Amino acid sequence: MRSATDADLGALADGMRARLRRDGFAPELVGECFALVRESPRRAAIGKRHYGSQLLAGWALLQGRLVEMETGEGKTFAATLPACTAALAGYPVHVVTVNDYLADRDATEMGPLYPLPWPECRRRRAGK
Repeated sequence: MRSATDADLGALADGMRARLRRDGFAPELVGECFALVRESPRRAAIGKRHYGSQLLAGWALLQGRLVEMETGEGKTFAATLPACTAALAGYPVHVVTVNDYLADRDATEMGPLYPLPWPECRRRRAGK
C-alpha cells in the first residue's frame, strides 16, 4: 500500500466497491478495506496509524456489535475503519458523537482521512 500512488489506491477502492456489493463484508475483503483505510491517515498527514485493538474494534463495529473502549484508546479513529468500509460498499454512513466540541474535534481530525478515496466529511451541530 505504501508504494501505491493515490490513483492506484483509487482504482483499488473502485475494485473493492464492486466486490463489497457482490460479496458483502467477507473477512478477507474487509481486511483489504481496512488496509486501505489504514494507509489513508499517512497520506492525509494525520500522523496516526490504527493499532491492533482499533482494528478489532472496527471489525466488531462493522458486524453491528457494541464496542467499549477506555478514554484515549482511539474510539473515533477506530470508527473510521467500519465507516469507510461501509461507505465504500455504498451504505450511507453517519458517525454520531454526543456534543458539539467532540463533533468539531473529530471532524477536524478525521475529516482529511475521508476523501482518500471517500467523497466527503460534513459535520452538523445540534439545532443548526
